[in-house]
Amino acid sequence: MSLRFPLLLSLAIGIATVPAYAADGDAESAKTTGRLPQHLQLSKEEAIVSDEAAYCDAIVDQAREMRYSAREEELQTMQSELERGLELMERKKTEFEKWVQRREEFATRASEALIAIYERMRPDAAAERLMIVDPMLASSILLKMPPAKSGTILNEMEAKKAAGITAIMAASADRGNG
Repeated sequence: MSLRFPLLLSLAIGIATVPAYAADGDAESAKTTGRLPQHLQLSKEEAIVSDEAAYCDAIVDQAREMRYSAREEELQTMQSELERGLELMERKKTEFEKWVQRREEFATRASEALIAIYERMRPDAAAERLMIVDPMLASSILLKMPPAKSGTILNEMEAKKAAGITAIMAASADRGNG
């Protein structure tokens, strides 16, 4: 009776461990069957939780490696997309530079032809047309003409228009010297 009392007491208060001095019959049954006594075995829920924890511990490194591999693959995909985008931008930049160069060549040729046209016009006709166009364009044309010709054309313009164009020409000359 003295050996069974600690066992009954531990069961009554809900302690899961059993003292080492359990009944001899329990020790004998464990030796012959290869199983722990009933009161020492885990419940199904405890066994499942224990198995799940063991499984998680076993695969944690493998799961981490899989996450790293997935992220590395994602980064490589992003990098290749970025490289393709950079190549496309470089081609577009080259194409844009060619268009800018063509435009500048055309503008140079057009402005030279335009200046020649305005130089050959009568001053009053040239003044009348230059008052209608954009003041920046008018000042650009007049700046590229010989001073005597542009002075004559400005003289034929309305005073306010001529003053505005002259201000633009002066500002342009200041930028060219600075």
